[in-house]
Amino acid sequence: MVLEVTPPQHREHLESLVSLTNFLEQRYKRERILRDLAEVITLRRAVLKLTPQGHPEHRSSLINLANHLSERCQRESSMEDLDEVIFCQRAALELTSPGHPEYLVSLSHLVNFLDKRLTRRGDMKDLTAIIAYRRAVLALTPPWRPECRMSLVHLANCLDRRYQLEGAMVDLTEIINLQHAALDLTRPWHPERLSCLINLANYLDERLKREDAIRDTMEIITHRRAALELAPPWHPQRLVSLVKLATFLDERFRKEDAMKDLTEIITYRRAMLEVTPPAHPDHLVFVLGLARSLDERFRKGCGMEDLAELITLRRTVLGLTHSRHPERLAFLLKLAAYLEERFGKEGSMVDMTELIILRRAVLELTPSRHPERLAFLLKLAAYLEEQFRKQSSMEDLTELIILRRTVLELTPSTHPERLTFLLKLAAHLEERFRQEGSKEDLTELITLRRAALELTPSRHPEHLAFLLRLAACLEQRLRKVGSMDDLTKLITVRHAVLELTPSSHPERLGFLLRLVAYLEERLRKVDSVEDLIELIAVRSAALEPVSVGDPECLVNPVKLATCLDEWFRKEGATEDLAEAIIYRRAALELIPTGHPERLAPLSNLANNLEERYQKLGAMEDLTETITHRRAALGLTPSEHPEFRTLLTGLARNLDERFRREGAMDDLAETITLQRAILEFTPLAERLAALAKLAACLDERFKRQGDMEDLNEAITLRRTILEFAPSAERLAALINLANNLEERFRMGSAIGDLTETITHRRTALDLTPPEYPERRMLLTSLGRNLDERFRRKGAMEDLTETITLQRSILEFTSSTERLAVLFDLANNLDERFRKEGTVDDLMEIVAYRRATLELDPSGYPERLVPLVNLANYLDREDFLADLDKRVSLRRVILECTPVASPDRSVSLVNLATCLREKYQRVGVSAELDEAITHARDAVAFCPLEHRESTRECLASCIELKIKSRDSPVAAAISDTKQIILNIVDETVTTLPLRLLDTETGALCDRDAQMLRFERSAPCKELLSSASVWDNQRLEMEARKAISKFFRYATLSHRWGRGEPLFCDMKGTRAYDLHSTDGVVKLQKFCLLAFRQDFLWAWSDTCCIDKGSSAELQEAIGSMFSWYRRSGLTIVYLSDVSDTASFTKSVWFKRGWTLQELLASETVLFYMRDWSPYANNASSNHKTDDAVLKELQNATGIGEKHLRNFRPGMDDARLRLKWVSTRLTTKPEDIAYSLFGVLDLHLPVLYGESAEKALGRLLAEIVSQSGDVSVLDWVGQRSTFHSCFPATLRPYQNMPCMQSVPRNSTGPSNVDTKRVSKLHKAIVKLPRPRFINRRLALPSFVYSVTTFKLLRTWGSPSRYEYEIHASGLTPLPVTLSVSLQEGSDSSYALVRPWHPKWFAPGAKDNEEAIRMLLERFGQPFRTLLLRALPHNEYERIASDCKIATCAKDVTSIVNSNLQVLEIV
Repeated sequence: MVLEVTPPQHREHLESLVSLTNFLEQRYKRERILRDLAEVITLRRAVLKLTPQGHPEHRSSLINLANHLSERCQRESSMEDLDEVIFCQRAALELTSPGHPEYLVSLSHLVNFLDKRLTRRGDMKDLTAIIAYRRAVLALTPPWRPECRMSLVHLANCLDRRYQLEGAMVDLTEIINLQHAALDLTRPWHPERLSCLINLANYLDERLKREDAIRDTMEIITHRRAALELAPPWHPQRLVSLVKLATFLDERFRKEDAMKDLTEIITYRRAMLEVTPPAHPDHLVFVLGLARSLDERFRKGCGMEDLAELITLRRTVLGLTHSRHPERLAFLLKLAAYLEERFGKEGSMVDMTELIILRRAVLELTPSRHPERLAFLLKLAAYLEEQFRKQSSMEDLTELIILRRTVLELTPSTHPERLTFLLKLAAHLEERFRQEGSKEDLTELITLRRAALELTPSRHPEHLAFLLRLAACLEQRLRKVGSMDDLTKLITVRHAVLELTPSSHPERLGFLLRLVAYLEERLRKVDSVEDLIELIAVRSAALEPVSVGDPECLVNPVKLATCLDEWFRKEGATEDLAEAIIYRRAALELIPTGHPERLAPLSNLANNLEERYQKLGAMEDLTETITHRRAALGLTPSEHPEFRTLLTGLARNLDERFRREGAMDDLAETITLQRAILEFTPLAERLAALAKLAACLDERFKRQGDMEDLNEAITLRRTILEFAPSAERLAALINLANNLEERFRMGSAIGDLTETITHRRTALDLTPPEYPERRMLLTSLGRNLDERFRRKGAMEDLTETITLQRSILEFTSSTERLAVLFDLANNLDERFRKEGTVDDLMEIVAYRRATLELDPSGYPERLVPLVNLANYLDREDFLADLDKRVSLRRVILECTPVASPDRSVSLVNLATCLREKYQRVGVSAELDEAITHARDAVAFCPLEHRESTRECLASCIELKIKSRDSPVAAAISDTKQIILNIVDETVTTLPLRLLDTETGALCDRDAQMLRFERSAPCKELLSSASVWDNQRLEMEARKAISKFFRYATLSHRWGRGEPLFCDMKGTRAYDLHSTDGVVKLQKFCLLAFRQDFLWAWSDTCCIDKGSSAELQEAIGSMFSWYRRSGLTIVYLSDVSDTASFTKSVWFKRGWTLQELLASETVLFYMRDWSPYANNASSNHKTDDAVLKELQNATGIGEKHLRNFRPGMDDARLRLKWVSTRLTTKPEDIAYSLFGVLDLHLPVLYGESAEKALGRLLAEIVSQSGDVSVLDWVGQRSTFHSCFPATLRPYQNMPCMQSVPRNSTGPSNVDTKRVSKLHKAIVKLPRPRFINRRLALPSFVYSVTTFKLLRTWGSPSRYEYEIHASGLTPLPVTLSVSLQEGSDSSYALVRPWHPKWFAPGAKDNEEAIRMLLERFGQPFRTLLLRALPHNEYERIASDCKIATCAKDVTSIVNSNLQVLEIV
């Protein structure tokens, strides 16, 4: 209103304008209304018009207007406002003197506005003005002012902008000077110092690029280093500084080649990688830069560390580049080059493996027409070849062959290296053929060898070598296929080889011999006379160039002799045989004694000499044959295929010489050889070998009388008889009967005599009447029957003997008739004495008379008939009076020589007659003479007649003095009995059967005791017993017996072909036919034998599983058997290295648990029967490394592994060990725990696994009272509701979280009631299991209510919330639903075990406190359902039912019962 009424010239008009402007300005500041700002600007313009240039307020008006225009410019970005602001600021600046205090501020404002307009318009005039104004500001700012540094920086920025547009070096120089000045004004700790250093370095860098000033380089590096020291790791400029600094150092290094610069570059490039993640776009560039720098340093001779880092970086580069990256091939080649460098220095197979992988990748990236593909193929082939040489992997060799084939495909036939490539491929194929023997490889190899020959002319220096290699390949195919075509080609090639070798060639002899070999082979197949003639000619030619020291000097004569031998067989000329013998002797002289090559010449020479002996019969040839055969045998190992042939030949020759000369040494050696022959003779030919050995033994027995020979001959002849065909049965019967009779003569065993008679009767049945040997058979059978009659007195034998002797008379000539008559009379006499028949008596008289007629008076044998007649008269006194008998006995005595063994009999007989005469007539002289003769008889009496002789003398003396002698008792020594008692005591603790590791025989306890009785320790004990008392004897005996019966046990996983008990009948472990199981048993026995164990035990063949009683005893005793063993050998058939040890199936089997725990000394062996990890420990259970692996594999603690004690302590823990294991028979999982838990139950194979487990758990509860086995979750058993169906629920040990102990105990407790509870608990019985009922002492908490929370799943699951008296509510998951109603009642019970009760309380108060503390802890319960007759059954849950008492009162009021659970 005032402005409207006041004209512009009015003096109040300006004041009104200013006032209005001020008011509007204030309102704008409060409300920020834009139209107020516009009106303020309009008013300020009006004020400016009213204040001309000389007006004192003109400057302030300009500044005010500029300020408001600046405000609107900021809000609306109007260029008109900005132009007007700059105009006003310039006008105000012109009105302000340089000394004015506002001058510097005005300059700064003007510069700022010009800078804004420059930013928006880019007008160079504004930039020039800004630079001028900045210079003015800098001139007005003293150096000590803080603003001076900013002025320098601002001016430098402006100059930089102009430099960027115009590129004037003057501006750049001024910028650098300004940055120097700003840096000088910036303290080291100033936050802007880093940016100053970076900016100055950047500008110096720019000038360096344009002027290449060395001083700038030094300064740039200095400033970059300083900036890097100030920049923290996260600073955005750190990476830039690192890059720049590395770049400058790199440039300087290129010029000066200073190693310190290179080292610093590497450091900075490593730092670049640290601050850039792999996803950073420049990360790959930085990796390549660092790799380049490291490469330069490595090339200058630095250590392998740079090479290792280079390889790591190149791997990183590959990881950052995808497969289609254009540079990937180059990156692969770089990495391969570095790996090749390191491999050349260190030879690491890891580098080689990676090199091969890289070269494969290179090949994948190069197409087939790539110019470098051939070189890449050759490189890869070279690496694979190197790897194959070191590792011999067939995969590498196969790949090598494929690569070499590809190389051949890429090289034309004219390629200069094609021959080399052919030879390389041939070499690899040859190697694979040696490994695998593939016919295809051999065929391809032959094709390649032929191609190589085609590429080499006949004059080529290698042509001969190629021919020889082709010949070798053809020879190998010939050996595999046997083609005559290959043989013909071989001979052709060998002819070509000979054509290329002059007579002076050092190998010509070998080539000749090769040709000879092939000719020999063709001769064997075709049997051509022409080939044989040519062979002899070539062999003769081959003798000429051979020197004495040449090995062929020996071979050629031998081979030539063989050819001559063959020609002898065809033509039969003795001269050829003699010449062959000469050559063979000459060859033999060239071979030193004992040389292995001496065997064949010896054998061949012996054969030729034997042939000549058979033709000419010269003993010299036979003796020389024996000498050579012995020498050949001494050079031949038993496994040699010709060993049996040599044995047979030598035995034949020695037997022939024995027949001619009778030397017992030859016979003894023949027997030894025949025994050896038996060991190597197959069943089909064994009969003849047995017969030969038996004949030799029989012959030696006849000459030397050794019973061992006779016994062995009988054994052999029984075997022969068992298997003899019908045509040979008669001879076998006769021979066996003869040997048995001889043994009977030596040992008087009636069994031998009976068997002899049986065999002779059988033989007699097989012989027809006209058989020439029939009389001999009759005589022998009669003799044997007579002997048995003498022994046993069976009249049937006597009668049969008489019948046989009558038959013999029919076949007997007059010269032999006397003996037959004599024997027949004797036998009839014997029968007469027994039966008293008149016919026998008459026949006796007739035969006796015939005997005396044939026996002249001077004949030496006349005594026998006299004796017989006298004996007859003694029996039949009615035939002669007593005086005639006495006279006849005196005549017999006179005819009996003094040295005759029969004289004592004659004396006894005479004394007997005289005694009888004395008894009849009473003449004392007759009795005295009888006593005299009886005493003489005792003096001359042999052992077999001593008893009867003494009886005669005693009878005579008795008649005279009426007295007799008394027997004397012999003392019996008890030394051996003491030893045998200890043996018996020891053997009863051993397994029922053990394997003899020395012989492989399966021995029962009787055999084990017999083995000891025949052993050296037993003999030593018996020999030393005389100097020991009984106490020392017992001590030494126990020590020796314990050592003798040490045994090893086998722990293993059963596999295929395991030998069983039935397989061991009649054989030995070492003689079984090979299967996987048999080989395992044999290796186990041999390993035990090498470990000095005479005995070994395996669960495969040492248990008669057909006997239920024995199986029961074995299962019950197995833990103790393993515990008593000296060593348990664990064979892990599926472990080939240390990495697979803990994965072995052995750790998953049920029976192996007790074998591991019971055995005190254990050694693990891998698939190839080498000790695990080549561990030389004598007991892997004491080896810390192996023990740690065992803990990891089994989950069993070190204490139990080292020193396990069987029993039911921690039964739950022992069930956990076996819960993850398996057995072939499900019920075995329970039986395998009998030894671990030290309990004994019947083994009932065929029962269910649940029943077996139920019986086991019932026994645990009954014996130990351990109710922790009832704490499980899962499916219940059909055996009992409180037991699980399997052991799986025991995999996790029960674990309840306990609450902190209260040392003071609960307050407000009825002490009397607690004491009463305490006494009741003490009186609770132990849990027991009887008749499938579990009597379980428990704390019973009746279920009051339960609430179904949810149902889910298939099969259905039910989740309940259960409330029980005295317990906190708890959730339970079940597989069955709970029934509501009066018919169903449930209870939660807490089983009680006496072990849980702590008896260590000092007084009653502490006992109460400890009791309440235990019952205050959380615990697990069982959910039971009540049944009729006060019985319960458990309801299995799907979760652990854990709860705790509500309060102390509920603990005190606990309900104790003994529940019957079914």
